[in-house]
Amino acid sequence: MSVAQSPLQIRRWASLTLSLAAVGGPAAAGAQGTEQGAYIVRIGKDTLAAERFSRTPTALRGESVVRSPQTVVRSYALTFDANGNLLKYELTARKPGAPPSSRPLQHAILTPIGDSLRVEIHTDSARTMMVAAPRGTLPALNLAYGIYETAVMRAVKMGKDSVVIPMLFIGSNQTNDIPIKRIGKDSITLAAPFGVSRMRIDAVGHIMGSASPGSTQQVTVERVNSVDPQALALAFGDRGLGPLSPRDTARATVAGTTLLVDYSRPMKRGRVVFGNVVPWDSVWRTGANAATTFVTSKDIVLGGTSVPAGTYTLFTLPTQGAGWKLIISRHTKEWGTDYDPKADLARVDLKVVTLPAPVEQLTFAIDTQGSGGTLRFSWDETEARVPFEVKP
Repeated sequence: MSVAQSPLQIRRWASLTLSLAAVGGPAAAGAQGTEQGAYIVRIGKDTLAAERFSRTPTALRGESVVRSPQTVVRSYALTFDANGNLLKYELTARKPGAPPSSRPLQHAILTPIGDSLRVEIHTDSARTMMVAAPRGTLPALNLAYGIYETAVMRAVKMGKDSVVIPMLFIGSNQTNDIPIKRIGKDSITLAAPFGVSRMRIDAVGHIMGSASPGSTQQVTVERVNSVDPQALALAFGDRGLGPLSPRDTARATVAGTTLLVDYSRPMKRGRVVFGNVVPWDSVWRTGANAATTFVTSKDIVLGGTSVPAGTYTLFTLPTQGAGWKLIISRHTKEWGTDYDPKADLARVDLKVVTLPAPVEQLTFAIDTQGSGGTLRFSWDETEARVPFEVKP
């Protein structure tokens, strides 16, 4: 783990995670048709979530601990009719160690009514909303792979190479279409709002493992024999991971011109970044989450290209070796993966250098000199630079 621990904490952690060493498959169904499952979700070297669940033909119940931005224990329950249609979904989130009788951080109930879903959300206050939803809509819960597995099993049962499962995240006012596509005998892709995951599955659709390179949530998912989310939550305590990619800015004023970069800062977390977390020859958001924004108050020349005063989005096209490009897009305020080449203002060359020591967290900087300077960003062992000049 990235947080220092005392010898007692380390021994306790080891005793809690002995069962995680072996990859587990779906437990055999018992007399009542119940099967068990468990997952560990990691981002780099850090454990982000741990989940266990049980499934019968008419119910799915799960419990998980999630560590971002704070450590929270969540329990969920789905009930279905004999045809697999959702009857009710209930979600509860509590602090680690909080008794069942305590007031939860969040309590939500989802109930189908005709062609809509009635959603009740209780936090510090209560609100109820009706959301239009096609028949067959499933609830969605971030990092809850027992629920995603239900969607995958349904898709596999349909026997088609491509299926769209409507899902609703609690708090959203509309459903998301989740495309599930078979790409091999034992593999599929699942495209959630956070990006595309490639999953290894068995014959009936149990998720055996998942990876999401290039997505908003670059997590890896491992199916294991068992976990105890409550015990892990107590071991983690208040050692949450915080925001995985906090927002930050880089600012500078040169020759009466104000420059700003507003971006999210993902961390290395023990991973190889370029060519892995950030794939080669694919457009990268140059950050995480929402798009990276660049603002100039006056006309400038960036990398030899005229950039009028205004607000832009920055993307990057990294390549293995020389030839990196910085993409300046006219589109703004979009999610970081929503790249449209038709909106390109320009593509300019980036000078790429290898750093003597790795940079843990993506960092932008604007260096000034005279009437110009350098815009640069660094992450892992790589720094990319482009010169700029303020137009007279």
